[in-house]
Amino acid sequence: EEDIDRAWADLGLPPGAAVGLCVRSVKACPGTTFCRLGQQDSLAVAGELDKRHHGRQLPGKFKIGVAGCVNQCSETCIKDLGLVGKKDGWTVMVGGNGGSRPQLAETIAEGLSDADALALADRIVGYFEENAKKMDRMSKLLKRVGMDAFKEAVL
Repeated sequence: EEDIDRAWADLGLPPGAAVGLCVRSVKACPGTTFCRLGQQDSLAVAGELDKRHHGRQLPGKFKIGVAGCVNQCSETCIKDLGLVGKKDGWTVMVGGNGGSRPQLAETIAEGLSDADALALADRIVGYFEENAKKMDRMSKLLKRVGMDAFKEAVL
């Protein structure tokens, strides 16, 4: 454990955010880069989301998944924010949760370009930052504010 910071330095990478009240490392499947089923470039979009938000301090932990097709190998349906690649673009889902209180994410937008999906993701993370209470997850925030109010704020 005492060597973790030195290992990150040796790799020339910023430390990963695996714990704490922050945006965790973005989980992605191979998408069009390495998978014959991929419909969208999940690695590029996940990399951009990771650059923008990884380690960002928030009131609660926040997990993001990006899948290149509907098989959702990166488990987007149980992430606070999930992007699913389809032939016509990205589907954006929110409010998923694994663990002791599992809940599937709900779709809030479909057919988005890379740029539009990234912009919506930025707004969603920002909304969570501004409106979540300490230790909230997206599913708990959505129950409190309501899906309609949330959609009105971010879409």
